[in-house]
Amino acid sequence: MSGTQFQEIEHKFVVSEAFDSEAFDAACRALKPNYDKSLQVRDTYHVLANRSDVVLRHRLDAEIQQLTLKTREVDPEVRVEVNLALDNRIDQTDAVQNLLKYLGIAATYDIQKDIQVFEFDDCEIVRYRASHAGREVFCVEFEAVDCPNVEEALSVLRQYETQLGFDAAARSPVNLLDLLVPENPIHS
Repeated sequence: MSGTQFQEIEHKFVVSEAFDSEAFDAACRALKPNYDKSLQVRDTYHVLANRSDVVLRHRLDAEIQQLTLKTREVDPEVRVEVNLALDNRIDQTDAVQNLLKYLGIAATYDIQKDIQVFEFDDCEIVRYRASHAGREVFCVEFEAVDCPNVEEALSVLRQYETQLGFDAAARSPVNLLDLLVPENPIHS
């Protein structure tokens, strides 16, 4: 994902806790990813007062720290993200919160994620467990990378999904925040 603003084109599948992650990971590895890594991630979502069209996310893990604006679409298959890379040598949570208090934050939610990432030239596949306030969800996401247009990106997603036993018709049209925090102020 190059640049600070781009169209995110992804499919999210909610799977059960009993999902065979070992078999799935082995199938992903058989496709020869460029990178294969596990990370623990803290995503803090900030819902703006009087704005239902965007949400802000502060991401912090061992590799990156970002402040991201995500558009909220009826169907999150295609949406805009604007990423600001932050210095990852120190936790900048306090600085982010101090900045955002001037934007009128209606609510803040911490989501913890344990992720397994498989990066290919044209797709990033992420299997994860996400939790917030005692709720958990298990997901597999396919995100197209560096595709020149939406049609090609969707073709890339279908290719990986088919190889790994997923059907785009079964994807979840609900974003992660709404899955874990259905009572959030801008739940759509």
